[in-house]
Amino acid sequence: MIELSGSAETPEDLAYIEGQLIAIESAARDTSRQKATMEILTQQAAAWLVGVSTKHLRDQGVARNIDSSYNGPDLVQWIVDQGVSKAKKEWEKSSDTLKTSAERQAEAKAIKYEAQAKEVQEQYVDRAEVLQEFREMASAVRSELEALPKAMANDFPVDLRESLIKELNNQVKQVLRRLASRGDGYAGR
Repeated sequence: MIELSGSAETPEDLAYIEGQLIAIESAARDTSRQKATMEILTQQAAAWLVGVSTKHLRDQGVARNIDSSYNGPDLVQWIVDQGVSKAKKEWEKSSDTLKTSAERQAEAKAIKYEAQAKEVQEQYVDRAEVLQEFREMASAVRSELEALPKAMANDFPVDLRESLIKELNNQVKQVLRRLASRGDGYAGR
């Protein structure tokens, strides 16, 4: 205060500076006093500070000082922790993303089995596709077999040609009938 008073040019400046210094010292004492008061709150003051009833403080077993008063900073921390805990529990109840370990394992197994099934399915040919392809091939073979006697006709001697074509047609028809009767047995499977 002496250093500042030497820099004051007028008595008013000096009075102003001294007033400011006294206010600073008083505020420091008031702050210390307020902090000390916050560390020894009565039950009513503690309940008012955190916005709960005195009964709630008693029922919850909130930590107290040795003299049964409440510590303000500890009380504020307690109420914040209570709010966080309550919010977490509500979120867990309403959240469908939280699953038990068993649920996560079951889901992982299901995904694994689906992937394996898809892999196996890709390795095998669809039965309906195979049957359709077989029918198309069988139809083409039948057409070729039926056309065979006429295609070979030029290779036969002219005087035997007609009888040989007729005999070949009969043989082709018998082969086709035997194949058809065997095919009927396969078609039912």
